[in-house]
Amino acid sequence: MNWFKLWGVIAATGASLAFAACSSSSNNTNADGGTGTDDGGGGGDGGGGDDGSSSGGSPYAGQIRLSVSNGKASGAASFQKIESDSLHCQTSTVGPCHVLICPDSPLDTDGGATPVSAGTITIAGGSAPLTLNLSSVSGVYQSSATNVTFTAGATATVSATGGDVPAFDGKTTKVPGDITVTDSYDTIDFTKDAVMKWSGGTDGKVAVNIVVADTSTATISCQFDATAGTGTIPKDAFKNVPSCADSGNALCTYEVVPVSSATFTAGEYGITFEAHGDGQVGTFTNP
Repeated sequence: MNWFKLWGVIAATGASLAFAACSSSSNNTNADGGTGTDDGGGGGDGGGGDDGSSSGGSPYAGQIRLSVSNGKASGAASFQKIESDSLHCQTSTVGPCHVLICPDSPLDTDGGATPVSAGTITIAGGSAPLTLNLSSVSGVYQSSATNVTFTAGATATVSATGGDVPAFDGKTTKVPGDITVTDSYDTIDFTKDAVMKWSGGTDGKVAVNIVVADTSTATISCQFDATAGTGTIPKDAFKNVPSCADSGNALCTYEVVPVSSATFTAGEYGITFEAHGDGQVGTFTNP
């Protein structure tokens, strides 16, 4: 199984669903040339109008992610000509969480998800521009620089020179402050509510993401107010998620991280740009 492609499918499908929901309920999403709207405490200036793209969601999707750990920045991105219907994915909303369950087979061939290029992607706002380049092997963008730093509260601005995805620039979001996750989650019981706890959240959101890849691929994505210091994943969100009792067969990961994000369009692509601060990332099994 291609785990890089797995990340791309999850990111792109999730971004497509989130963008469609945002577009159908709000007129704040800007199109090419405008500044993206921020749901986590920064970024958008509200400027820029729609360039004629559909307000009902985009047929293609992508996600750009800036991760800042101990000040050091890394980036990743994926764009896919793929829709959730083509993967026969099942989606549901359980409390504050979005649940996406997809069959595994499209990840094992090149027919289910076609990676596409946006040219060279650059994220500015740190000590130096962070450049993301597309891997011809994985089909996912990754940064190579290890010495670029971003500070909490900085405005991160992403741009792309364009390719299959049209060029864009001026899309912004804020770099969130770090949090300290106060518990270990190396075991998560799917028969109970999962309570996540952290300290240090000052504004914006904390994202809790759980990914299980086995006979099917399941993602549970939740967001909570950072100042709350806690967030609960309802047990019903785990109802159809594959078991992680045997970590040798399934890839089971979690992350609890502060997040700020913006959504925008570039041609037919609905794109999410996220900035993540330091939190906790790990693997888990079921009891």
